[in-house]
Amino acid sequence: MGFGHGHELREHQGRSRAAHPAGAPPHRLSGSSAGWHRRQRTLGGYLAALQEAGIEPDQSVIEHDLVTEDDATRATEQILSQGDVDALMIDNNQLCTGVLQSPTYARRRPETLSFDNFALAPQFGITVIDSNPYEMGRTGAQLLFERLAERSRPPQHVRVPASLMVNDDPIY
Repeated sequence: MGFGHGHELREHQGRSRAAHPAGAPPHRLSGSSAGWHRRQRTLGGYLAALQEAGIEPDQSVIEHDLVTEDDATRATEQILSQGDVDALMIDNNQLCTGVLQSPTYARRRPETLSFDNFALAPQFGITVIDSNPYEMGRTGAQLLFERLAERSRPPQHVRVPASLMVNDDPIY
């Protein structure tokens, strides 16, 4: 998963300079590599979307290691102070909430693409990649129970499709 639909932001909205306020990968000592790999795929998807659109990545508009809403607010202020950023691609809902708290974001309202759907996305005009967490959980539980019932069963890699939900008619 990642910003596999990132190119659609350019095609749909005609944007040419998209910034990426990015979350921090989980600590390597935590024992979980899933978050680390998701973070790498998200960044890879962002960079691939730029490449596909013929846009050279600009490291000055890619912010890494954001954890809190305050981190995202500060990063958004810094990114948007550059003046010509016309879109944001955001890692997750928590960071998106921080972006929404940026005074510069409120004034400029660049096109915004966020990973994972949330209730207020349509009201704020935020396009989201809906990863369907219910289906991910259901599929994961099904695979777990099948594996518990048949311990010799090999691990499986299953992709749950995501969908792009364009919300381009904000009320705020």
